[in-house]
Amino acid sequence: MAKVTSRLGGNLRLRTSAELSFRGGEKLARAEGDNPDPYYIVPAVAEPLISSEAVLEMEPVPDHNLYDIATKPGKTYVFVSDSYEK
Repeated sequence: MAKVTSRLGGNLRLRTSAELSFRGGEKLARAEGDNPDPYYIVPAVAEPLISSEAVLEMEPVPDHNLYDIATKPGKTYVFVSDSYEK
C-alpha cells in the first residue's frame, strides 16, 4: 500500500514495477507520451556527441508500469498492488 498527498494538484505520473489500483479496486489510467503537468516539462536538448572510439554498455530498463493520476490540492490518494490482500 502507498499513500500520496498532493500539495499542488495536477498530474501525478507514477512509475512502479507493480500493477496498481486505487484502494477499493478502481484501476489507474496508463500514462502515454509526455507528462501533461507543466511542472514536469522536459526541455529539448541537443543529441550528445559520442566518440566513435567509445564502448557503450546499455543497462536494460526493468519492466515497469506508468500511470497518470489527476490530483487535487490537499487530497490523499491510496494505491495498492493488484496482488495486495484486501
